[in-house]
Amino acid sequence: MSRRLLSRIAVIAFLTPLIFAYRSSIAVEGIDSLKEMSSDNHPTLREDIEITNLLKKKIHHDYGLSHLARQITIKTHNGTVSLRGFVASRRDEVIILNYVIFMVGKDNYENDLEIISESL
Repeated sequence: MSRRLLSRIAVIAFLTPLIFAYRSSIAVEGIDSLKEMSSDNHPTLREDIEITNLLKKKIHHDYGLSHLARQITIKTHNGTVSLRGFVASRRDEVIILNYVIFMVGKDNYENDLEIISESL
């Protein structure tokens, strides 16, 4: 393996537990808000707005993400989150998707994020 690849693997191995610990600690307030959703499990416009705002807040304040990744478009309709825009790396995309899946589940999102090559 090349030295560059080994250093990237080491960074990922180091950051992964930190990212998940951080994500878990800041997502608690989002979970509390989502628990108050309507009892019939059909999200209302208000709940869609709340999900969108919580995700925007989490992503915008995650300074581990690139500036580009913090500028993506997030929309929620009937509980399904749509992500659009550009991210600087696969790492940014994975972190954002983890936030979304944690908030709305693995079947309730559309990922239209595009990765811009890090070499540009």
